[in-house]
Amino acid sequence: MDGYAGHFEFFGAEWFEEHHRIIHGYLFALTRDRHLADDLTQETFMKAWESRDRYEERGVAKAFLFQIASRCLKDFYRRKQEVLCGEEAWSVWERESVEPGPDESLETAEEIARMHRVMARLSRGQQEVLSLRYFSQLSFSEIAGILEMPLNTVLSHARRGLAALRENLGDGAKLSRWEG
Repeated sequence: MDGYAGHFEFFGAEWFEEHHRIIHGYLFALTRDRHLADDLTQETFMKAWESRDRYEERGVAKAFLFQIASRCLKDFYRRKQEVLCGEEAWSVWERESVEPGPDESLETAEEIARMHRVMARLSRGQQEVLSLRYFSQLSFSEIAGILEMPLNTVLSHARRGLAALRENLGDGAKLSRWEG
């Protein structure tokens, strides 16, 4: 199909439903604020729609959306002059009530809360890489493209982040989904 008709089908309700959950999950993992994640998810899909003429359908739709979501998040914090690094910026993780959802890979709310506290200690780059890997299951090459980082930097963030998670959560921690 040519023009907007093809885009309408591509960016239609089915496409939105398929991608909304993972984009929202990614943004929620990084902000730990449901309302902010809702707003940023909406902004992500609006920007995707606005840039639909520049999107090449041969590309990976998730990568396209995650790149937009990552930029929306960075723009938000730049506008608010907030920094996503360290314990202070992630303290909202501890204030949120943590309830395991049907898609959670960890079995108990205590384990999830503990994971959030440990994630809060990671660098921003480690948080982004691990969150993208967990929620999108994209390759490290795709994550490098989304975050506009060299592949070796992405791999380093992943390796160091996983090492910190293992160290702080113990050897029995369920990290297989993060490592995949």
